[in-house]
Amino acid sequence: MWVLDSRENRGMMKNKAWLRNTETNRRALFKPDTAEKESEKSMIFYQVCIHLGIDCAKTELFEYNGQAGCLSYDVGHRRFESLEGAELEIKTGSSYHENISYRDISPNILDNTKQKFADMVFADVLLRNTDRHSGNFKLLVNRDNKIIDLLGLYDNDQILGNEFAELSYFKWDTEIVEPFFEIIKKVYREFPGRINELITNSRDLPRNISCREQIINRLDKICNAVY
Repeated sequence: MWVLDSRENRGMMKNKAWLRNTETNRRALFKPDTAEKESEKSMIFYQVCIHLGIDCAKTELFEYNGQAGCLSYDVGHRRFESLEGAELEIKTGSSYHENISYRDISPNILDNTKQKFADMVFADVLLRNTDRHSGNFKLLVNRDNKIIDLLGLYDNDQILGNEFAELSYFKWDTEIVEPFFEIIKKVYREFPGRINELITNSRDLPRNISCREQIINRLDKICNAVY
């Protein structure tokens, strides 16, 4: 049974709420649907990530207080400090709206975690996620302020929208946002093996995933950019 834990007032969408499962004690964020069909988009992102082996917050369609929406499970960690990218910016002296880049934090990322940033960029480019600002990813940090994990991707409902919205909020090595197909070129140069693997696996997306044809067509554009 899910019960109200707290209200979530950040962001553009209102009526969001943190719920807690009384049996498992797990928390999840409930976001009600709007005309933009955020729940369906969140599920598409989750299903694609599961297929590709990309770490993503567990997502479920859900109804709360008579409103249809979705649940996104909390990705926080009990043993280590977890920070949103925006919180890390405060520690590094950057402003929230500047959105730190991979280059900024790369020296503090453990080697076995760096590939996860490539995964995030690939998923966002493939699904045209226009909302990966620094409040929409979470990092696990140890006592030495080293980034030991990029936790499951969440807040993934701004995808497959306006075809002219082609800018990535998350930056790789620049001070300004840049087009999706420019950032994926840079990621490919640094992680060619992983990007090749993700491209290959994307061709085999399950046919029950909504907008599959649109996603495959976008994959072709990624291939044109990196090869």
